[in-house]
Amino acid sequence: MTGVSHLCERLFAILASIAALTLLAMVALVTADIVMRNTLGTGFAWSNEVTEYALYIITLFTAPWLLRRGQHVRIDMFLVIVPPRVAWAMEAAADILGFAATLLLVWYGAAMTARVMADGLAAGSTAAALQASVSEPLVNATGSSFGGSATVSVATILVTAPKTLVTTV
Repeated sequence: MTGVSHLCERLFAILASIAALTLLAMVALVTADIVMRNTLGTGFAWSNEVTEYALYIITLFTAPWLLRRGQHVRIDMFLVIVPPRVAWAMEAAADILGFAATLLLVWYGAAMTARVMADGLAAGSTAAALQASVSEPLVNATGSSFGGSATVSVATILVTAPKTLVTTV
């Protein structure tokens, strides 16, 4: 195992351990909240939000570890039918596509974060800035707002919204 590969393996193991501890803390928090609500009549008002964010953290921290081990969810019915070299090429193409989509989402998330920070600091309300930052590019991308019956596809958001953000950030 090369030095970089060993470091990546160690980092992924650490992230998976953090995710496991986060899951344990989340279970303890939800259990304590339920017990408190049923016995004392009050619980932690913030527990739902914390557990929602914990789910994101768990997903993000375990994904590299699972991908490295080949244990992520995937459909391999084509890979067993085609010759091994073609299967390898298909997996490489899927990895490249997934990496490109991840980079796009990271770029979009960073641009949204920067915009929310700028708008939130200027307006004094991060929540209002977040709502405006999320809805405005999607309204521009789809031509309608989320308040009605607008259906927005992920492809529309990924293709159109970054162009909108470039002009509005």
